Amino acid sequence: MIKFFRKIRQSLLTENKYSKYLLYAIGEIVLVVIGILIAVSINNWNEQRQLLIKEEQYLHNLRKDLISDSLAISEGLQNKIQKVENLEWLLRTDRRMDIPMDTLVDRLGFGYFGYSLNDETYKKMINAGVTSLNSNPDIFEKVNQYYTHTANYFDSFKVWDRDANLEIAGYYTNSSGIEMGSGNAGLSIMANNYPFVQSEEERKIIFYEFLRNPTTRNYLRRSIFRKSRTYENMEQTLSEARGLIKAIDEVQDPKPQ
Repeated sequence: MIKFFRKIRQSLLTENKYSKYLLYAIGEIVLVVIGILIAVSINNWNEQRQLLIKEEQYLHNLRKDLISDSLAISEGLQNKIQKVENLEWLLRTDRRMDIPMDTLVDRLGFGYFGYSLNDETYKKMINAGVTSLNSNPDIFEKVNQYYTHTANYFDSFKVWDRDANLEIAGYYTNSSGIEMGSGNAGLSIMANNYPFVQSEEERKIIFYEFLRNPTTRNYLRRSIFRKSRTYENMEQTLSEARGLIKAIDEVQDPKPQ
């Protein structure tokens, strides 16, 4: 093909047909430019296709992370409700000598929700320099909001609940005058291995007197307030996670109009 065009060019020069040669040269340049534009267009199309595939994979993995958040937070909400109900019961109850001591200690609400939002895919995106999703810019903005502002707010409640829980647990353990095991399910195991000096009945009597202490009741009220506020934050975070899952589903499997 190159030899063919070279022969045409040489023939036009030999015959002194400069005007036709000029038109030929221009046509040859145009063909080269068109070829370059086609090649660039194909390359851009391929790059765009690869980008869309990568973005689809990011969305797929983000959805999995959000589902794990939803499941964990849903379970944590049920636990938080139970803790608040137990604390309220302690503030309102009279002496119930028929309830086992380990159950009473458990109702003090030791423990906190220590879950951290699953940001594995989001971190990979940021580390890869991905600061937007060309196909879904609105979703990336919501994702970025979730893993920055929402996650920070979520963690602040977790730290608040953790630190206050440690303070209150120390107060209960050191000020109640009651022998306690390791707490929760471990109490009966500890009792078997290391017998309490106080009898079960003695510990219950001291426990109920401890509940009448104004400082203790103030701690219980603070715990109810803190856990209720943490519950609200968890609910809000769960709502955002579910909203993002729905938005991703609509993008990846759009409903026909």
